[in-house]
Amino acid sequence: MLESPFARSENRFIDELLKGPSMLAAESLVDSVLEKLGQDKMQMARFLNTYSYLEYIGAMTLTRSFLPEELTSHALHHLIEENDHARLFRANAEKLAGKKLTYKAEEMLKGAAARNYIYRTASFARQKLQGLMLSSNMTGIVSQYSSLVAELRTVWLFPKMEQVLKAKMNVSIAKIIRDENGHVYYIDSILSRIDPHFQKRAIAILEAEAAAYMRFMNAVNTELKQIRS
Repeated sequence: MLESPFARSENRFIDELLKGPSMLAAESLVDSVLEKLGQDKMQMARFLNTYSYLEYIGAMTLTRSFLPEELTSHALHHLIEENDHARLFRANAEKLAGKKLTYKAEEMLKGAAARNYIYRTASFARQKLQGLMLSSNMTGIVSQYSSLVAELRTVWLFPKMEQVLKAKMNVSIAKIIRDENGHVYYIDSILSRIDPHFQKRAIAILEAEAAAYMRFMNAVNTELKQIRS
């Protein structure tokens, strides 16, 4: 695999988002879910497979949003890494499950709820940007905003997952964490150049993402409770 061209850089706005209420609102719920998953290898495998699915959806959506002239070497590398994350999550899921997996519903943990989380976030981004002409490819701008807030969520979540995976399952997602950190700053650099009101719009879209994410994680938590009862 080629070395990633994306690097984490100092960015007070991004750092504030990662510590802000849109992230922290889910903290106790996420911690509870991860505690349950850390005690059940098969359910952790399903959860990792769900994240493989999310990475796959994200990569496909982003790919379709580009115009040919927008596919720079950095854009292509971003797409390569997102697809590779789907592969890596699947490989770790199969390691824990001890068998080959697909994206069948029973082999994921609330896969439909995960998909709805992505679609709800994108729908709000589309509404927020409706009528604006920041670019000749507004579909691409919507996709970049949706990708930004999803990437922010992973930068917040994946280190928590890594702690549980390493301690309980002897599995690591360290490469994915490094990549996702770089992606956030890369997308920020694109949108902040294009949109003079980038920060205000990013905050609003992240708030909508947070509500959609809570619905997804509540669905996961409910299923885990039912499995354990």
